[in-house]
Amino acid sequence: MNHTSDPRRKHPRWYLHDGRTPFEDQTCGITGRLMVSGLLFNRRLCKVIIKDIGPGGVGFLAPRRFTFPDEVMLVLPGLPSLECKLMHRRYINTTLCFVGCSWREPDEVNLRPLLRKWRDHFISRGVLAEYEAVMDQ
Repeated sequence: MNHTSDPRRKHPRWYLHDGRTPFEDQTCGITGRLMVSGLLFNRRLCKVIIKDIGPGGVGFLAPRRFTFPDEVMLVLPGLPSLECKLMHRRYINTTLCFVGCSWREPDEVNLRPLLRKWRDHFISRGVLAEYEAVMDQ
């Protein structure tokens, strides 16, 4: 998992890919599910693959055929759902798009459980400490 400082971002992002391999050829990422808030219950929209995540938001691959509302919930196994605001969408190919979202309530998002769960798969040992240092600022 790489951390880069993109001047366009207000918060750091940790990348779950090498940055060189095209999205359509990648085999890494964290699987999640997008939900849409409904009147009586939440509706499943689609499965996604998270490609980057940080205190400011998340980026993921999703099926291109779906129309996304301005706000969605990202559900990850064993974690509370995370409310997101759609910021941009970029088409990758005829079946995939990359979606960038910011957290609806950034101060309420706790990524520690996610980083702890996935650190052995994607994350270098220093990233969790780096995240905690960023959040303590």
